[in-house]
Amino acid sequence: TTKNKAKTTQSKKNSSTVIVPTKNETEGQLVWVPTKGGTKYHVTSTCSKMKDPKHVSLETAQENGYTACKKCYK
Repeated sequence: TTKNKAKTTQSKKNSSTVIVPTKNETEGQLVWVPTKGGTKYHVTSTCSKMKDPKHVSLETAQENGYTACKKCYK
């Protein structure tokens, strides 16, 4: 897994804390994560009207505290 400088953020919707990756990744099963609030990872960058999402591996998303979007992963 690529080591990224990242920031920790806490979603306003719940008390989950995630670490926001700062770089896009190109290897592994890729998902989209929000960088401006939110704790879910997504199949598409347009789900949930994300602004400035990052494309990262599923492993990175899960390691950083993101969980699956209920719309994308039924």
